[in-house]
Amino acid sequence: MSTGLMAEEVSMQSEVITAQKSSKAPESSWTFTDTNWSLSIFGAAVGAGILFLPINAGIGGIWPLILLSILLTPLTLITHRSVLRFCLAAKNPASDFNEAANEHFGKTRGLWVTFAYFAFIFPIVMAYSIGLTNTVESLIGNQLNLPVPDRWLLSLVLMLVLVGIVTCGEKMILKVTAALVYPLGAILMAISIYLVPQWNLNQFSQPVTAEGFTKGFLSTLPILVFALAYIPVCSAMAQSYRCKIKNPEQLRKKTELITARGTGLLMVLTLFFTFSCVLTLSPEVLMQAKQDNISVMTLFSLQSSNPWFSAVTSIVGITAISSSFLGYYLGAREGLSGLIRQAYTRSGKGAPQKSHLNRAINIFYILSLWLVGYLNLGVIDIMGTIAAPLMAVILYLMPVYAARKTEALKPYRSKIDVLTATVGVVCIGSYIIAAAM
Repeated sequence: MSTGLMAEEVSMQSEVITAQKSSKAPESSWTFTDTNWSLSIFGAAVGAGILFLPINAGIGGIWPLILLSILLTPLTLITHRSVLRFCLAAKNPASDFNEAANEHFGKTRGLWVTFAYFAFIFPIVMAYSIGLTNTVESLIGNQLNLPVPDRWLLSLVLMLVLVGIVTCGEKMILKVTAALVYPLGAILMAISIYLVPQWNLNQFSQPVTAEGFTKGFLSTLPILVFALAYIPVCSAMAQSYRCKIKNPEQLRKKTELITARGTGLLMVLTLFFTFSCVLTLSPEVLMQAKQDNISVMTLFSLQSSNPWFSAVTSIVGITAISSSFLGYYLGAREGLSGLIRQAYTRSGKGAPQKSHLNRAINIFYILSLWLVGYLNLGVIDIMGTIAAPLMAVILYLMPVYAARKTEALKPYRSKIDVLTATVGVVCIGSYIIAAAM
């Protein structure tokens, strides 16, 4: 073979290899979009859950919180990874969580799963509406010393702004969430470190009774499960990446890596912040905050004599709740949309046009969330008695059941499923049992 032909062949092979590498790069290498999805995991879970978690955890006691942290750190990743696999196993790449449930379980059982999905997310966005209205109201009146607008007007404006962002689409939500989460994570870490010198370590030496520990464990479990959940992000991420990555194995590895990194960031910041708050504030102060229906950030802003710290804590509260609202609102709209579409299908009518349906759902949510924000219902009670038990069904029980009933998910059966299901069952009625003790 001549030198010229050899050179030409080598050149052609080089071009093929380069083309192959470039075609695989978006799938195998870490991208800016992957980072944004990891941040979305943290952003979706860091809102009202983390801001109200320290209040309930502090009332329950330090030792139950330590045990629950050890227990839920691995389970948070395991359960969300199972939900992600549940969504990825659907045959249609464009399937959302509800469509995957219909495919895996059939129309009747799928409808019940869709209803449970909607029923746990709706109270969450309700809690965010209430918490955001209270936090902004406190910032305006206590830190900025400005006239506070009527609550009905303030709540309406806040809901219009947040739902308006959602209507701009996935790219806008990711951009806004990333813009919120970068400073939010840094400030939460800074606040946690700032509180360290104020820690009261006497809590570790307080006597612990079996009844007190059990009550603290049961009352904190559902709120901690709630605070560490980001189920809607799993559904949205599965949809997004299935349209980009066609190789099933690469798709699974990439989305699971994003989930692992996002969960790691969430656990470090959430638990460090929670322990800093619990060790700084007394149970009596935290109980008063629960009765006043305010977040721990609002509590800090009211207690601190440092005006800068007061302002920062209020802004962090607003940012955290807003980022979580954006993540969960997509799930709330997805859940209600799934119920309506299934109702149309069962009645023999054609499904309404997606754009018209989303517009009607947005109007419904603006009006309903405006109302609950105005009424100022108890946020922690909403999370503990309504949202967390239904979340436990979807997050801890449903994937275990699916792995035994769905052929595509059978390879993911594990011995850890027994522990996962047990925690889910305990979580369902734990808040109510603790309140009755």
